[in-house]
Amino acid sequence: MTNTTVLNKAADNIRILAASMVEKAKSGHPGGAMGGADFVNTLFAEFLVYDPSDPKWINRDRFFLDPGHMSPMLYSVLALTGKFTLDELKQFRQWGSPTPGHPEVDVMRGIENTSGPLGQGHAMAVGAAIAERFLVARFGDWMAHKTYAFISDGGIQEEISQGAGRIAGYLGLNNLIMFYDSNDIQLSTDTDAVTKEDTAAKYRAWGWNVLEINGNDADAIRGALIEAGQEQSRPTLIIGKTIMGKGVVTEEGQSYEGKCSTHGQPLSAAGASFAKTIAHLGGNPDEPFAIFPEVEKLYADRKAELLKVAADRKAKQAAWEKENPELAVKLHQFFSGKAHQNLAIWHWRSNKGIVFLCSHTGQRLEPVGIMGSTFLDSPLLHLMCDDVCGLKIKFFSLIHDFMEFLVNFFWKTFLHDRVIEYVLAKNVCNVKIITHFLQHPFFSQSNPLIVRLFTKHKSFY
Repeated sequence: MTNTTVLNKAADNIRILAASMVEKAKSGHPGGAMGGADFVNTLFAEFLVYDPSDPKWINRDRFFLDPGHMSPMLYSVLALTGKFTLDELKQFRQWGSPTPGHPEVDVMRGIENTSGPLGQGHAMAVGAAIAERFLVARFGDWMAHKTYAFISDGGIQEEISQGAGRIAGYLGLNNLIMFYDSNDIQLSTDTDAVTKEDTAAKYRAWGWNVLEINGNDADAIRGALIEAGQEQSRPTLIIGKTIMGKGVVTEEGQSYEGKCSTHGQPLSAAGASFAKTIAHLGGNPDEPFAIFPEVEKLYADRKAELLKVAADRKAKQAAWEKENPELAVKLHQFFSGKAHQNLAIWHWRSNKGIVFLCSHTGQRLEPVGIMGSTFLDSPLLHLMCDDVCGLKIKFFSLIHDFMEFLVNFFWKTFLHDRVIEYVLAKNVCNVKIITHFLQHPFFSQSNPLIVRLFTKHKSFY
């Protein structure tokens, strides 16, 4: 367990870097990044499991940032892990820079998702958690890992989050842990100007385990993450009450924390003093792009730990593959990026309101006889929503009994969604992240099936 003093120093380091990136770029969102620094630092310094030498390791924990505008926070903590250089942080929001205003997926650098529209990261995290349960059910507990997400006040308000939250709770995705950075501020106002909603009660009603803590207290964050990691039947929402612009001060040295103005502009334009803030946090205003020695050691020690953890888990995988050669072949097929040999169902066609299954060559297939071998052995997680496009797809009733993806039945392949059209957008996110997870070309090439099915495209009829 890391000394709390060092953890707090590292969080301040992230705050300094985040504020400096926005100040240098003369554009960006420093306040939220500074408030959320304590959680992301504790997560990366003590909990998130990945292989520093193998970024694409299939069994790594995943971290999904929902509020893309808080990218300075993500880039800063990834710089502490060695994924970004300080010079790259200085290029924040510049043309051709690897540090754009909103992160773009780059697994080699530790960025699991492209984030822009709020709520999308929440949905992607649910998709990844579903994919993990799907794989564990097929290959064993050695594949178990966590999916972490970070969401803000804006993201929690988005309707796409409602659909994602409901299905995660219904499926009992205990491998999903989401931190809600609740600072009660959005871009142009305090949140109480638009909502009085009881978020904790809402997620509890959906079947989530909800923990409420001081989101700027490293010890409280650690305790919540430990408790969430031990949860056996529910996804966990950690509601952390944080302070927008934590550590920000004025030219006179007075606190300027909790101000809406620090949300979406440089500190110097928000009514605060950038130089005094950096000094207040322990940095050098003349050279703010720096990593404190004790913070560098903290993350170097964590890297050494992670290399050992990853090596141990890979050894367990190797032993499992030796004992289960046929399943090992299927596992590698799942992650190969090649079409599955039994995958015959690629496209949908309709004729006078009747839906048929067609092969990738366009040849019509009869449903009887291919259902078990194709669906159950497929690496894909098939998706459907009731009453989609107004069609009466009675055909699917033939397979619900033995293939529906339900609570504690994650070995099945058919995810049956609610009767709610907006959730379809969430399912597209799920499909995309499952694609990224399973690396299958069918979905990664944005097959028209998905686009048509989930957007009511006229060509589907």
